Amino acid sequence: MTMTKLATTSILAAMAALTLTATFVEARDRGRGGPDLEQIFERFDANADGQITQAEIDGAAETRFAEFDANGDGMVSEEEYTAEASQRAAERAAERFASLDADGDGMLSRDVLEARRGGQRVERMFNRLDANDDGAVTMEEAQAAMERFRERRGRN
Repeated sequence: MTMTKLATTSILAAMAALTLTATFVEARDRGRGGPDLEQIFERFDANADGQITQAEIDGAAETRFAEFDANGDGMVSEEEYTAEASQRAAERAAERFASLDADGDGMLSRDVLEARRGGQRVERMFNRLDANDDGAVTMEEAQAAMERFRERRGRN
């Protein structure tokens, strides 16, 4: 195998791994806590036979690389990389916005955004950390809470 072919194969293998990882991350970021297997199969099972083969993963990696390689020269420049990453981030942000904009008015209230960031969870966590209920969390309270957390998880 020539060095160029080896480099291309290595890049495609890395892109395959990144593509599969990105699918898991996107699923997690959408608040599902884990991968949506239907989405993974939809994305990778190119012939829709209910199986994902290595060839299909490699094909997805090639497609993903081509999306980054805007000028088709077989290399991805920093500009191409950041442009593709920015486009995908903008698409994901638009999808998230649309899912939060329940009434479709193109506006999000503070309550909606705080709920998205786990507003009540943050408040509950703060209250757990504030052991003496004085409205402030000290380093000692935080360390004690961390120790309780570790003990519950069986870690020292």
